[in-house]
This record gives sequence, structure tokens and C-alpha cells, in this order.
Amino acid sequence: VRPLFPAGYFYETQLLHNVMSVDPNRETDVLCINAASAALTTSDIPWGGPVGAVRVAVIGGDCVLMPTIDQQAEAEFNLLYASTADRAVMIEAEGASGGGIS
Repeated sequence: VRPLFPAGYFYETQLLHNVMSVDPNRETDVLCINAASAALTTSDIPWGGPVGAVRVAVIGGDCVLMPTIDQQAEAEFNLLYASTADRAVMIEAEGASGGGIS
């Protein structure tokens, strides 16, 4: 979310996430990104959001939305994508060499 703050915004701002309950088979990164967007959207802090995040993995040639940790370990390709309605904000990708994904 940092690139979405306006130029000249120099106020110390922190977004902290305390996960109180979690599915141990899922990562919390997508949840935290979406929660940060909701918190900023409902505040009076100026920024260029909201954003939405999603994780997608390719496993056996099939796309799996919001894969478990075990599914991510066996994935040929794993993508974390966050964007506003009109531009990408963050892309993280990891792939196995020689995967042959088409």
C-alpha cells in the first residue's frame, strides 16, 4: 500500500495486523493486505486505494485460487497479486524450474 500514499505524505503511519484466529493450513498475507485496505479505506488517511489481493497457484496444470500451504509447496507456479481497480501494486511470483506451464 505504500506506493498509494500521495507525494509529500510524511506522517508516520503504521498498519499492524494481529491475527487472532487462523486456519493453520493457510497463509495470512492475503487476509492482511485486504484488511489493511479496508482499514485505510474507512479512515481519513489520504491514499489511492482500495486494493484487493489474491493468491493463485498452478498445480498439475490447474489454477487453484487461495491454495493451502501444502498446495503451495507442490505448485509449479505460485502468484501473489495485489492491485487497485486500474493498476498493479504488488506482484510476487515463484515457479519451479522446468515446469512446462502453458
